Amino acid sequence: DLAVKKKAPDLVGQLQKSGVKVVGVLPFRIQVGDAKPSFEVSTLNAELTGLVENALILNLTDREELTLVRDVAATADRAKVGDWLSDPKERDKLFAAEFRCAWGSGKKKVDGLVTGDLKLSKDLAKATLTVELFSAREPEKSRQLAAIDFKTDAALLTDLGRDFNLR
Repeated sequence: DLAVKKKAPDLVGQLQKSGVKVVGVLPFRIQVGDAKPSFEVSTLNAELTGLVENALILNLTDREELTLVRDVAATADRAKVGDWLSDPKERDKLFAAEFRCAWGSGKKKVDGLVTGDLKLSKDLAKATLTVELFSAREPEKSRQLAAIDFKTDAALLTDLGRDFNLR
């Protein structure tokens, strides 16, 4: 949590520099050791979405310059969006959809979508959270916004559903 909160002002700045006016946060994949990255490792996949959303909201100095929308994954499910990570045509469907604004009562289309990966070392001692941006101008590729390295803690391991011993 703390590592993401510290990096959030920089993330907001990078989104604004990229020309993004309305952003949504998609689920994050998790990779433990050499395992294949997955959207279905634990509840942490969804929790990362909320963590990043909240960190962005708390670091917006001007809500008119950058609007955050909520429930991007749920809206994508309702719109029958397929593999948005690998298929730019499926991302186009996301950019065409309207999402509920995080404040106010309106809905807006996004011009930026944030996602990424949480990679944990094999021994679960260290992790890197990579945050990426897909933009409506270039939906075929992502751009890395941040790579946040940190030591894991009991809360993270619990969210992963992992057993651990305190020393």
